Amino acid sequence: MSAYAVEHYLPEPDALQAVVSRLASAAEAISADGLPVRLACSILVREDELCIHLFAAASQEAVAKTAERAGLPIERIAEAALVWPAAR
Repeated sequence: MSAYAVEHYLPEPDALQAVVSRLASAAEAISADGLPVRLACSILVREDELCIHLFAAASQEAVAKTAERAGLPIERIAEAALVWPAAR
């Protein structure tokens, strides 16, 4: 699976938990339909009202279907690279 970043604007920061719940439920449903997708995490940049949701998915199509099913108006989807610091 590849990593994908989804951007959308969220002018109401208090709605973040509800958005994350909808995305996670939608990802489970899309996966059950045969398109593997999982919400890994969500980041809110409050000052910019910008949300970035990181997904692990078989395809960009799976991520787009997840966002659509969750009713999330997205600005863009892009393939991403997740890099963690090496253990010291």
